[in-house]
Amino acid sequence: MMRKAKFLAAFLLMFSSTSVFAASLTTTFTNQSGDTINELALTSKQSPEPSAANILAAPIAAGDSGAVTIEAAEGECVFMLTFTFASGKVLERADTDICQADGIVIE
Repeated sequence: MMRKAKFLAAFLLMFSSTSVFAASLTTTFTNQSGDTINELALTSKQSPEPSAANILAAPIAAGDSGAVTIEAAEGECVFMLTFTFASGKVLERADTDICQADGIVIE
């Protein structure tokens, strides 16, 4: 019985660690919108809770590009991207597969 309990505890510990399932996805966003992107928030297709945090380290000016690293669960690739611009305009891009994209152009 004790052996089963130890095995179960080890199994649960292994799968409860977020680092086991964490992946860093880096992609480049090219801003061709004519307006500065001030914020980028993500909503995972796997977890419909929106990201409350802006994941941009700095705004991406019109005509510029910026690399963004996204911390996601292993295999989590499809996101709703929500861009907020300096003008106040909001642009949403549904079902964006970050894993398959070489880069993303925002127009």
